[in-house]
Amino acid sequence: MKRSIGSVRPLLLLAGLVWAAAAHAEEVEVRDPWIRHMPGDAPSGGYFQLRNGTDSTVRLVAAESPAFRRVMLHRSGSDEGGSRMEHVDRVDVPAGEEVDFAPGGYHLMLMAPREEVAVGEEVDLTLRFADGREETVSVPVQPPHAQGPK
Repeated sequence: MKRSIGSVRPLLLLAGLVWAAAAHAEEVEVRDPWIRHMPGDAPSGGYFQLRNGTDSTVRLVAAESPAFRRVMLHRSGSDEGGSRMEHVDRVDVPAGEEVDFAPGGYHLMLMAPREEVAVGEEVDLTLRFADGREETVSVPVQPPHAQGPK
């Protein structure tokens, strides 16, 4: 029996949708990104949720933004009753899990703005992973007292 192109199209469409769903399930997703603006040349904090939809651990190793001269991975914590902040070389996100970049924990230190960044603007942020993967997102700038994205 000979099939016409018209009867094959729905099958091709279905195959494409299945492939797209499978590809989407294999992604690293950046959710709810935001930057806490700090006036002048003070470092700003970058926050988001990093979801690993792949079947293996992904390793965040760097970040950059055209709005800042330097972006570093950091972690805040407490030490003998005081708080501390330290640079980290990487953040591992296990398969199927999420890591929060939030005040008081992992975050990005955005240093030396190239130009004045204002509350309400959005800046591009690129996350770089050990496997060569990159994720670029547009990130809204929130006021200094913000505790999360709007």
